[in-house]
Amino acid sequence: MQGKRIGGQARRRALRLLGAIGAGLALAAAGPAFAAWPDKPVRLIAPLAAGSAPDVIARILAHELGELWQQTVVVENRPGAGGIIGLEATRQAPADGHTLALVHASAAVVTPVTFKSARYDIERDFDTIATVGYTPIAMVANPGAPATSLAEVIEASRAKPGEVDLGNPGRTTSAHLAGELLNQQVGARLFPVPFSGNGVQAVVGGDVPYYVDGVAPLLRMVEADRVRPIAVFADRRLDGLEAFPLATDVDPGLVVTGWFVVASPAGLPEPLIEKINADVNRVLAKPEVARRFREFGTYPQPGTVAQARDFVRQEKERYAQIIQRAGIQPE
Repeated sequence: MQGKRIGGQARRRALRLLGAIGAGLALAAAGPAFAAWPDKPVRLIAPLAAGSAPDVIARILAHELGELWQQTVVVENRPGAGGIIGLEATRQAPADGHTLALVHASAAVVTPVTFKSARYDIERDFDTIATVGYTPIAMVANPGAPATSLAEVIEASRAKPGEVDLGNPGRTTSAHLAGELLNQQVGARLFPVPFSGNGVQAVVGGDVPYYVDGVAPLLRMVEADRVRPIAVFADRRLDGLEAFPLATDVDPGLVVTGWFVVASPAGLPEPLIEKINADVNRVLAKPEVARRFREFGTYPQPGTVAQARDFVRQEKERYAQIIQRAGIQPE
């Protein structure tokens, strides 16, 4: 006799149960030490200051994972030295799944080739587990600046090579390298001006006519009409960024984002890596998480372990090329 067809909701519950059972069996096969993971609080190291937008993303992720795992996930801020302090703390921790890191793009793939004191390699010394989110880079202008579009900014810089200043939040940040990519990709001749403090205020105050940064610190200034949106370096239009024209309308290669991945010290068993990846994706699928991410200019980036590792590898190569062409030397 033909059995009853299982409804969609019941089928999804059954698949989730089978997935959980499979993950549990895989962890048991990885060894007794991992069968009950996590059996103590998990550290999520954030190599950035408390209160920053990436720190908020880390805390959202930690809270959600803690609920899934029924275990405390503590965000541990280790800022400084371009991410070296936080990444070294992660690298030296036991590879037992109880120390993870939310690694941002600069710390992962820029600092190792721009800081002489960096001794780590993101692929050699860490296991990339999951992509978490990305933050588009955007350009804004002081309201009194002469150019009102990216094409006009480029044309102005070509007319006066090296005399048109483009502020950024710091040397070798993703935003700084977005400006360098602009120079390389379309022949702009903008002069980079790094600010170690609040560079947004520099463009608001007219210290620089143009400024490039992650969208998070720019959105409120745009909404308050204190700066003019020039372009966002994204590959498509995104919710909440409708005021920004796409830089790809000028050149399709003008895509630069900051991003975050979850990583661990190298040597974590693959079944545990797969479980953490699946749980991160479960978090990212929640509409409320996506909404809270967007408040800080970040967009969820789910994917498999293989996709995460390919992404980091490609970004590592891409940023290295921008740095080399810009003639930036390690300091």
